[in-house]
Amino acid sequence: MNAAAYLLDNGLTTDKVALLTSEGDFTYSQLEKGVLSVAAYLRSEGISKGDRVLIVADSSFFWAASYLGIIL
Repeated sequence: MNAAAYLLDNGLTTDKVALLTSEGDFTYSQLEKGVLSVAAYLRSEGISKGDRVLIVADSSFFWAASYLGIIL
């Protein structure tokens, strides 16, 4: 099990704060929505397990959601 699956499968998708960023606080529910959105986008673009994906971004909610969406 990877980190994304753990966060999404173990009841951590609540209104508890998951990330504290300069953009604001983000809950597990918001993180789950972001992760699933990134994962769906990658699938729609033909990216599959084993493909390489590069994230070029500042440390942010987007970066965290993208990283977890990629490994999901």
